[in-house]
Amino acid sequence: MLTGDPEALEIHLSLVERDVSIAGQAVKIHCHCLTVDANGRVQPQRLAEFMRNAVADYAIPRVQLAKAKERDAKYNSTE
Repeated sequence: MLTGDPEALEIHLSLVERDVSIAGQAVKIHCHCLTVDANGRVQPQRLAEFMRNAVADYAIPRVQLAKAKERDAKYNSTE
């Protein structure tokens, strides 16, 4: 995990099976499980942090993101 890209979902989840069909439904699902750290423990809080950061791109309007980036550049801060 330390050498991988922390922004990549594959760091946090391991694919179990992909494109699983459900009888009578027009959907396919992808099954994942949490990855384990070097001590063999799962770190669900790391996935939660990743998702919290990723959701901002979808939840905050682009205009507001642009204004925030301009403010950060102006004050040399990411506050």
